[in-house]
Amino acid sequence: MRYNEQIAVDPSPQITVAADVTQQANDCNQFVRMVLAMRRGLCRLRPIEMADPGNFSEDNLASPELADLDRYIARGRAKLGALPGDPVTRAPQSEAENRMREKLNGDAGGRR
Repeated sequence: MRYNEQIAVDPSPQITVAADVTQQANDCNQFVRMVLAMRRGLCRLRPIEMADPGNFSEDNLASPELADLDRYIARGRAKLGALPGDPVTRAPQSEAENRMREKLNGDAGGRR
């Protein structure tokens, strides 16, 4: 059996504020659940939430449950063997994905 562990960390004090284990291999189904788990706990959410490329999906970019958060979700993974800095060439699948790509490529995305 394989397991997929998820953790949410508050970067300032470097404390784990939420954790979960699932047998679902894909991270995309875990992002909203983890943010909601953080809200239920003692964690104060920052106005900006960041996530790795495994969470880049239409549902996570446009989830109405997280409409109050300014999300920065890294774009899809680079091709196997790609060098650091090589562009990811996957075309946007939706308007929400296209807006996130533009946001990440803008000035604010470079500072995150």
